[in-house]
Amino acid sequence: LLAGLTVLLALLINQAALHSTFSVGAHAMRDIAAATVGQEPPGTLGPRLDYWQGAIGIAADHPLLGTGPGTFGNIFPRYQRNPVYYSKYAHEVLLQTLAETGLLGLMVLLWLLLCFTFQVSRFAFVRPEICRERHILTTGLAAGLLSSLAHNLVVLDWYVPAITILVVIEGGLLL
Repeated sequence: LLAGLTVLLALLINQAALHSTFSVGAHAMRDIAAATVGQEPPGTLGPRLDYWQGAIGIAADHPLLGTGPGTFGNIFPRYQRNPVYYSKYAHEVLLQTLAETGLLGLMVLLWLLLCFTFQVSRFAFVRPEICRERHILTTGLAAGLLSSLAHNLVVLDWYVPAITILVVIEGGLLL
């Protein structure tokens, strides 16, 4: 409750940031609407849609084992719709995993996320006063991992070894 009130107070103090947040959201909705009717969306949505469609195409052609870890950048040019856009990464962790490691790799990733969710939920219903330190540690680790996962749904950065090591350490501490 205190954290929520702090965030609300910070947003109210900085109304310009709040206005800009809503403005970005409105622009994103407009861009998505443009993409759904076949128009070229401005900004980074157009390239991301191309990467995501390419990843889906790769996964459709290599469903069980994918094309191999780290191969998206080599295979993607055969699937890209707009030759202007190129990336070594699908910019979305689930699609990247599906394209490179197939359904088996995606199932392993989803299993790890399920283990994470189960472990966090074990402490969500424990009263903090019973084991305050463990509750604080679990909450912090869960917030960090959830933020990293959310970020990797639109920008893939788990290919950076330092970030991956941090995520693995946090996950290990949580489990």
